[in-house]
Parts: sequence; C-alpha cells; structure tokens
Amino acid sequence: AGMEGYLEIVDSYFPDYRGDKSALHEAAKMFAMSRASKSGRTAKQFFNYYSGNGE
Repeated sequence: AGMEGYLEIVDSYFPDYRGDKSALHEAAKMFAMSRASKSGRTAKQFFNYYSGNGE
C-alpha cells in the first residue's frame, strides 16, 4: 500500500480520534518508516502501539 492508502487504514482504526490528525499521521508515518512497511498490518500494529501509549 502507498502512504495515502496506509493513512486511510490508520484513520479507519481511529474513527473517534479527536486529537490532531496531522500529528497522528506524522506518528503513523514514522512508525511505518521504522518498520519499512505501509501495509494494513503495520497500520494495526501502529494502532496497538499508539493506543497503548495513552495518546
């Protein structure tokens, strides 16, 4: 998946997110780069990671 598709998947995991979407996307991009993958699986891992941080 490309970055745009990856971010759409990330958004689907955060339907009720009320924070700064651009900050969320920036964190998601950094996470994807650290994993060298922009797949749906990476998006789910990011969701688990980000949610676990209480952010």
